[in-house]
Amino acid sequence: MGTVWRAHDRLPDRPVAAKELHILTHDDADHRTRLHRPIREARAVARVPHPHVVGVHDLVESEDRLWIVMELVEGPSPAHRITETGPLTPQHTAALGLLLLDALEAVHAAGALHRDVKPANVLLRRDDDAVLTDFGIAALDDGDGLTVTGELVGSLEFMVPERVTGSQAGPASCLWSVGAPPATVCGGRSPFRRPAGPATLIRRRWQPGG
Repeated sequence: MGTVWRAHDRLPDRPVAAKELHILTHDDADHRTRLHRPIREARAVARVPHPHVVGVHDLVESEDRLWIVMELVEGPSPAHRITETGPLTPQHTAALGLLLLDALEAVHAAGALHRDVKPANVLLRRDDDAVLTDFGIAALDDGDGLTVTGELVGSLEFMVPERVTGSQAGPASCLWSVGAPPATVCGGRSPFRRPAGPATLIRRRWQPGG
């Protein structure tokens, strides 16, 4: 849903991450609506002064393109870490889960939802501290969980059951989804992954306990 670039903010003289959101629409009214959603979400996250939520510094709109300027976290995601060095230890996994719960509590208190909590959307700082990132999918999501092309938005194996069925997702959905990333980084693979997308959706909807 976006491309993240390493950039430099000249005024405060600091490195930043600049995420260009890919907002594809069919008409001007739809384009304005989809621009408004990520702006609203980014503003909500920017109000969360939390050490485990990525910092949002600025929003830039230029020629109908939207950029979110964020804190630069120079570290891998747990998803990348396990491909390089193998699964995390149970102790590290438990600590990661607690950090995610703490971060989501702050996000929900600010009136935002993440809706796509997965190992790839968490970054590990050099001291292995964790930061929750990428709120873009929640911002670009339609009310029924579909894109303009009729496709589900998000990662099927980490999608909460409410989004699979088109039900209303809330803070409880985000908290429920926190269980899958620790299971993935500790076990080395997602417990919901199946060879085909429909089988993964069935697993998430009717067998959410794994």
